[in-house]
Amino acid sequence: EGVVGSQTEATFGSYYETQLPFGFDSSGTGDLQRGSYSNDSIHAGAAIVRGGYGTKRLPWQPHLEAEYDYATGSPHTNTDRIGTYDQEYPSNHNAFGLVDLFGFQNIKQDRLNLLLAPRSKHGGDGDLLLLFQGGSLHAATIHDGIYSGAGASLIAAPTGGFKSDDIGSEFDASAKYIYHKSFVTNIGVGHFFPGELMTSENHGAPLTYAYLGFTYRFKVEH
Repeated sequence: EGVVGSQTEATFGSYYETQLPFGFDSSGTGDLQRGSYSNDSIHAGAAIVRGGYGTKRLPWQPHLEAEYDYATGSPHTNTDRIGTYDQEYPSNHNAFGLVDLFGFQNIKQDRLNLLLAPRSKHGGDGDLLLLFQGGSLHAATIHDGIYSGAGASLIAAPTGGFKSDDIGSEFDASAKYIYHKSFVTNIGVGHFFPGELMTSENHGAPLTYAYLGFTYRFKVEH
């Protein structure tokens, strides 16, 4: 709007984690952002809610979890109000998996997580964790843009908004193996399937991300 001014923003919220009867559990976080940006007011917020079930009585000790993530966008119905959530942090692996293309702004996601921890057959010589995740990503409002993991504008919303809110879907598979508490191997692959919003804006290329890492941990006694 061309009006010079300062920005004052406060983010306040809470986090919870609880163990429920019969192997069920839940965790989540929610926060609100309020303040001002020059002569505009800030009204934004975000939430992550998870609910799962796990059992250690089975050999693979499966834990299945459903998750919903939401961060507000600006519908631009009020030009004096900013509704796009400020993600504050430059990485969103915790919410959006390995590919991590998008910021936690104007976005919502339904995700399913499956964690497996097979019991060792060698007397506890090694610990293995397997994680599989699948998520469906959508724009919170079609009248706001899509943002990158760094919080910058990735795709600006056209006049009248996007024709679809379907950003795409992602599947991730990763594993972590710890041998004798010292040698750690991490491996994983993630694939993003672009949705109608991406393909209609000439961002329709799928993306595959893979990694392999080795770590040796040691302790120096004094």
